[in-house]
Amino acid sequence: MTTTHLIEVDQRGRATLGKNKVTAGIYLLEIDDRGVISLHPAQVVKNAQERLDERPGLMQSIDTLSATKNLAPSKRGRPKRSIKS
Repeated sequence: MTTTHLIEVDQRGRATLGKNKVTAGIYLLEIDDRGVISLHPAQVVKNAQERLDERPGLMQSIDTLSATKNLAPSKRGRPKRSIKS
């Protein structure tokens, strides 16, 4: 289903889409030769995550370690300050 809405673009090239039921998120913007603007929902994967995903053995090791109790936060609390005299 296609819907059409009239919007105004300001001098800085900004337009508000909020009242047009556009879901918040990241979009890929495409502008064709005729000036037609298309927004496509996108997912962004950071380079670090992509490198981890390429190493399934490492990811399995991380998952195994994170499931152990050895990585639980320390309960020692905040270190004591030394009293200077």
